[in-house]
Amino acid sequence: MNQDDYKQVLKDYHKQREIAAYQEKRNLTIPRTTYSILVILFAAFVLSVVGIPFLVFRFTNLPVFAKAIAISLIVIVFSDFAFRYLGIKTIECYQHYAKEEIRRRCICVPSCSEYAILCLKKYELVHALIKIHHRLYVTCYGSDYIIDWPS
Repeated sequence: MNQDDYKQVLKDYHKQREIAAYQEKRNLTIPRTTYSILVILFAAFVLSVVGIPFLVFRFTNLPVFAKAIAISLIVIVFSDFAFRYLGIKTIECYQHYAKEEIRRRCICVPSCSEYAILCLKKYELVHALIKIHHRLYVTCYGSDYIIDWPS
């Protein structure tokens, strides 16, 4: 092993120790939530997506094509809001119930679950899901400590 190889190995070793120290001392947020909240939210979402269109279709005097457009708009708008809120609550359940050793694997700031919540609060659903997917499957992999806030 030559001098440059030894320096690189030493540099990698120190980098790994720095990452391990960060993972151990990082504060983990543990939200107050339960599975029952998640079940209630999911049931409310399903009832709303089925119930609201039924009420519009059954009890309005609009033409059929107007009812279809109204129902589509209501479902699209409500679904975006509800899926984002349901997604945030699902991630909070993960943060509450996941083992600490699993949650400490992430070497990014903010952690991937915190990043996902920030994206769901900041962006519309499709854009947030794209950013979350990129973070989980592209940015988070590797051995480098990364600071990556949603922008």
